[in-house]
Amino acid sequence: MFTRFVASRTAFLLRRKGSVIVFFAFLAMALMNFIGNVTEFQGRDVVSMVQPMRLLLLSYSRTDYDATNTLLFTQLYPLLVVCPAGFAHAREKNLGADLYFVSRIGRKKYLAGSLTAGFFATAIACAAPFLIEVALNCLSFPLNAANDMRWSYYDPDYIAGVRNYFMHGLYLVSPYLYAVAGTLFFGFVSGLLGAFTEACSMLARVKYHVTLFLPVFVLLNASLILGGSAGPDEPSVLWYDFLLLFDYNAKRMGAFAAALFLLVLFSACAAVYSGRKDTL
Repeated sequence: MFTRFVASRTAFLLRRKGSVIVFFAFLAMALMNFIGNVTEFQGRDVVSMVQPMRLLLLSYSRTDYDATNTLLFTQLYPLLVVCPAGFAHAREKNLGADLYFVSRIGRKKYLAGSLTAGFFATAIACAAPFLIEVALNCLSFPLNAANDMRWSYYDPDYIAGVRNYFMHGLYLVSPYLYAVAGTLFFGFVSGLLGAFTEACSMLARVKYHVTLFLPVFVLLNASLILGGSAGPDEPSVLWYDFLLLFDYNAKRMGAFAAALFLLVLFSACAAVYSGRKDTL
């Protein structure tokens, strides 16, 4: 019953307006980036061609050439990631629709299933457009192209930068495997943020849904504030340094892992507390 509820609710959330808007917004940004790459690099010899995965919208390496699309993405992401599932529980609670699901599967399973489905719906809606871009780049650019936009492969700075890649071991195996895994990880983190927003709505009745944009927006911008106050030689805590591919900046991986753990812990505790509170 629980598995069927999660599957059906995930499918329901993916059909809702929020998920559709997010999917096509990210797809439009990815296609705009792809068309710009095709226009810029058409006819270039494979010897001088940039490695295709470095041209992706999620690639930090692309900012060495043009940061416009990446800047647009980082500005819109804190708002778009909330839309697929963040408002679902608040809407159902305000309408009283949650009572129907509670009567069928129980409150605890309903809350746990809502968070799980919110995670999957957000992850799919956010990651799918960029997986499409990965496929388009593989079809449109020479797969044996290997250049970096900034350094040569023999530059010591390039070697040091690669060591700072998140999951750099996968990159050493294959940049294509690295790009796919990195995009899936982007979807995973997006799913956690979507579930976190829904968990916030479980703690109290939300009258104005627009306020649910605040938790993720504040959380992500807190990393920007902390990053801005850090010294130039300190490892980064900026959220996009962990999510963008080919990011050569040193990172505080321990802090990032702790932040993900706290997101999971908060969401689980919010669901447990809400379930107990409403049944006392």
